[in-house]
Amino acid sequence: MPQLVLRDGHRLNVRIVGKGTPCLLLHGFASDSTSWLPFVAPLLHRHRFIMPDLRGFGGSRHVPLAIDCPLTSYAQDIEDVAHQLALQNVPLVGISMGALSAVRCFELGLGARFSRYMHIDQGLVIQNTQDYQHGLLGAAQPGFFERMRNVVDAVADEPTLSYQGLGPTLRMQMATVFSQFATAAFTDTTVQETVRRLTGRPQLLRFFLPEAGLPTHLKIMRAYLNNKYDLREGFRRVEVPSTVLIGGASRMYPAEGQRSIGQYAKRARLLELPGVGHMLPLESPRRFIRELGQFLATA
Repeated sequence: MPQLVLRDGHRLNVRIVGKGTPCLLLHGFASDSTSWLPFVAPLLHRHRFIMPDLRGFGGSRHVPLAIDCPLTSYAQDIEDVAHQLALQNVPLVGISMGALSAVRCFELGLGARFSRYMHIDQGLVIQNTQDYQHGLLGAAQPGFFERMRNVVDAVADEPTLSYQGLGPTLRMQMATVFSQFATAAFTDTTVQETVRRLTGRPQLLRFFLPEAGLPTHLKIMRAYLNNKYDLREGFRRVEVPSTVLIGGASRMYPAEGQRSIGQYAKRARLLELPGVGHMLPLESPRRFIRELGQFLATA
């Protein structure tokens, strides 16, 4: 897998598959570039998919954030990848945190190389406010944030931090936080219970969140707690045609909040999939592949 040199000198792993017109895809938190493979496979004969492992994940798990704001760090990396590969007028696709990073890229004026944008199940506001209750985990956010803050406040910001170094109590607390987060990504109760059983065990954390990326994962958690991320106005900077795919039953980011993206998007097509949750590609794979194919065909 090729590695690209970023502006801060670190190397980012980038997976490239297929042939034809290029497209850049961005994965979400606790994922990596391999998560796209089942869904791009039917389109490999027509498109070349460029899929970076974001800092802290997959093959880039050893790479620290360039700055404390993860969204800005990832936005700069998006521009660097596009520049290094001489991409021009190409589609951009992002899901979850990858989608939020993509919007940040446009907001900062770094999206000039992209011709279209697909935004997959990601609200534009992280923290709930008095007039907006559709942030991360919706109504369940207060308890979730309290548990997450207990973890990040107890952990020193050390680049060599390990799960063993967290101690048994903190490992259990972090497993509980991650389990609630991961379970919220699905709608099927059987899948939820399976995910809950797997992710709620501290000894299995490193299989879902690679050990080397732990300092980055904690910085992302801290940023979501402390930074009032609100990219609603930022979406106005997405001046290219966009497709917004909404999981109608998303527990991660309630659909009502995602629908409001239409108020800020200049050239957006909003498509809601009823009964589908946050992991939209997994829960409705045929529909997602069809929509991705159509999106790329018009790019």
